Amino acid sequence: MALDSVEMGRKLREIREENHMTQKAFASVLNISQQTLSRYENGKTIIPYEDLRKVVTVFGVSVEYILELENREMTSDEIRLVEYYRRIDDRMKQGVKNMLKAMAEEFPNKSKSYS
Repeated sequence: MALDSVEMGRKLREIREENHMTQKAFASVLNISQQTLSRYENGKTIIPYEDLRKVVTVFGVSVEYILELENREMTSDEIRLVEYYRRIDDRMKQGVKNMLKAMAEEFPNKSKSYS
């Protein structure tokens, strides 16, 4: 599978925006110029491994998420929910599971049952 620089850039922009950061601030964290980040986000340049590794480390996302290699059956929102879930401690995870289970039972959307 060839890497799509436009899709990678879209994911990078999504991560930046979800962290409420300007291009200048995000670029500073990655130790690159704002112009370089703009080229990444616009798909003009594929993000090099070292910068990709920085994004993964600093922002707690997976390489698979950025490269869209995760389960193709999941939507982008579902993948982000998994990423957020992975960031919280075990105590909070149980609360999130209980809340989602209660919501799913109260407002069923699909006939599948998950435990």
